[in-house]
Amino acid sequence: MLLRDTLFIILAALVAVVMLFLSTRTVPESWRDREHSVLDGFDSFNRMLFAFTLSFAIVMGWQALDSAHQACASESDALSSVYWSADSLPEPARTEVQSMVRNYFVSVVEQEWPLMVRGQASSHSESTLDDLRKMLYTVRTSAEPAPLRTDALDQVQTVAQARAQRLALATSQVPRFIEVELIVSGFLILALPIMREKDFTARTVAPAAVLAAFTVAVIASVFELNHPFGGAIRVGPDMFLAELANLNGAQA
Repeated sequence: MLLRDTLFIILAALVAVVMLFLSTRTVPESWRDREHSVLDGFDSFNRMLFAFTLSFAIVMGWQALDSAHQACASESDALSSVYWSADSLPEPARTEVQSMVRNYFVSVVEQEWPLMVRGQASSHSESTLDDLRKMLYTVRTSAEPAPLRTDALDQVQTVAQARAQRLALATSQVPRFIEVELIVSGFLILALPIMREKDFTARTVAPAAVLAAFTVAVIASVFELNHPFGGAIRVGPDMFLAELANLNGAQA
C-alpha cells in the first residue's frame, strides 16, 4: 500500500510538471489574467468543496477505525469469557470447548486476518465458531451449573455478532461519489493555478510539483484510512494475540 501510494505521489508530481509545460504553450493569454473573476469564483468554490468532502471522508475513516477496534475488543473479550465459563463444564466437554476457543483465536489471526485485507473471510473460522456453539448446546448434565452454560452461549452469540461487524467493516470503503469528488476537486486544485502560469522555470515547476504531490498524498491518506484492516492506518490482531497468550499461559 505504501509503495503504491508513493508511486502515485511521484507520478502526480511528474504529471504536474508536464501540465505546466503544456499550459505555458497552449493556454490563451486571457486565461492567465489574474483578474479573471469567473475562474477565481470557481477556484474558491472548488477549494471549499474539496475541504468539506475531505473532512467528511476523514470523519468516516476514523469512525470505521473506531468501530473496527470496538468489534475486535468485544469479540476477543467474549471469547475469553467462553473459555473461562467452560471451566464449569464436565470433561471431556471442558477440554473440547477450551480447545475450540484457542483454535478460533489462531484461525482468526493466521487465516482470517490476511483474508480481510482482500475483503474475504475464513471458512475455517466460521466452522470453528459453529462447532463451538453446537458443543455448548449438546452439553446437558445434571452436574452442570446452568447459568454458566447459558452465559457461555450468550458470549458465543456476542462473538458471532462482533465477527459479523468486523467482516462488514473489512469491506467498507469511502462511497464512490466521495472518491470521485476528491479526485476531481484535487485535480482542479492543481490545474487551475497551473493554467495561470506564464513561464516554465524552476520558480514555477517546483511549486506545481509540490502542490500535486501534497494533494495526492492527502487523498491517498484518506483512502487508506477508510480500510480499517488493510490500509496503512489499520487495526491489527493484537487484541486476539494478547488474549490467546493469556489463555496459553493459564493452561501452562
